[in-house]
Amino acid sequence: MRAKDVSTAGRANKLLFEILEEDLLNERGARTVENGLNTSEGVNLLVGFEGNKTKPLNKTLKKKRKVGG
Repeated sequence: MRAKDVSTAGRANKLLFEILEEDLLNERGARTVENGLNTSEGVNLLVGFEGNKTKPLNKTLKKKRKVGG
């Protein structure tokens, strides 16, 4: 329950609309996420997205251990 984040869907939806706005090849209503991700800003938006603010990935994923000494 402590990791529950009810605003994830809203933030994901906002992110997709921001990426759509980066598609400058098509008119509004015909824009695609694919074209938006072909821009550096579109990629930066996606890379910086945190799906769950109450349980961020850097605190969820385990770090790899070195094998050997």
